[in-house]
Amino acid sequence: MDLYFEHSVSLCDGHDDEVDDGSRRIGAQVYNDFVADFRAAMFAKKLLRRELHNWGWSSQENVANLHIYLDDLFAKHESLTILHLRLSHTREQADALPAPIEDQLRDLQALRMARTTFFDRMRRKPALFTDQPRYIWSILPSLDGRYDLHLTLLFDTAALQKVLDDRKVEAAQADVCLKDHADQVGACWVQVATGGRGSYLRGDSDAWLYGSHWVHGEVCDDDTERREKLKETLSYLAMRRALLRLKNEPPGEYFGMSRRKPRRSGASGYGGAQVG
Repeated sequence: MDLYFEHSVSLCDGHDDEVDDGSRRIGAQVYNDFVADFRAAMFAKKLLRRELHNWGWSSQENVANLHIYLDDLFAKHESLTILHLRLSHTREQADALPAPIEDQLRDLQALRMARTTFFDRMRRKPALFTDQPRYIWSILPSLDGRYDLHLTLLFDTAALQKVLDDRKVEAAQADVCLKDHADQVGACWVQVATGGRGSYLRGDSDAWLYGSHWVHGEVCDDDTERREKLKETLSYLAMRRALLRLKNEPPGEYFGMSRRKPRRSGASGYGGAQVG
């Protein structure tokens, strides 16, 4: 309807006289032009509907895979310890003004590079992350148009406790004050992945970040209620991509989960199985 009133066809009176729009065209020409514009608009709308469908379908697949992933982890471990972090490549901006498009794209690329560096360090530093770190991640735009990495770490509780005990012994021997484990992970992100330029927020100490209903800390395999709540809250990260995207957003992975790579001769590790 808007297209009709915005087009010169709305000035046509049903006769083939010259239309009073300054173009010196007759009614038939204006009608033909309107039909062409109408077809183009319908085609664009169809493409948009198809793209929206693909976004929604991809997010639904992400949620289904996420639930299978969590069930598989709890089938292998008696309990998992959950840590939620929001990781930024740069410090918090003093103002809330949207960043220019070029800055947004550069920030996204830098964040992706930092993510790759951080995940590689996780695999190489079992003294902080255990020897089998599992994680779920999502890259989402922030209020200023930049991007943040939302990361959920899932540690085998027994393995994590051994790491914590070993680090306490090392700290006592060196007579140094040991930071909380979550802050050690955050510091690793800032120093290793971003060269000191980044920042982090903890989901357990910054309640406004995700809300009080998010699951933190230890979750036992027989705790059905907390397991279901964990699925529900993490599904938010998978589904949010269907609802929140910036204009001119480049292609690439925005959501994923760690997967164990096939064992090769003398080597093992974890890769990121990412889905859009």
